[in-house]
Amino acid sequence: MARLPKLKPMVLKALEAVARDDGWATLSSLGSQLSRNHPSFDSRNYGVTKLGDLMRKQTYLETKEVPVGDAGQHVNLQVRRKPASAAPKAI
Repeated sequence: MARLPKLKPMVLKALEAVARDDGWATLSSLGSQLSRNHPSFDSRNYGVTKLGDLMRKQTYLETKEVPVGDAGQHVNLQVRRKPASAAPKAI
């Protein structure tokens, strides 16, 4: 059985390609980029059926749900790399 590619480098490369200036990307644009970069990518190979659930499990990512539509009845999942924690200042 073939080894799965490491997820983190794949996700970060795809995220870098589609993220807006603020670092956030929609799940759909991230998923499309992952498929372009790795045509055989499938979240089920990583133990979850939905890409959103897979991204929520990654400790190096932040996710947020943004209401869309007039009544806000739908949500759009957005993803970004967690900001690096601020380094302590030297005294």
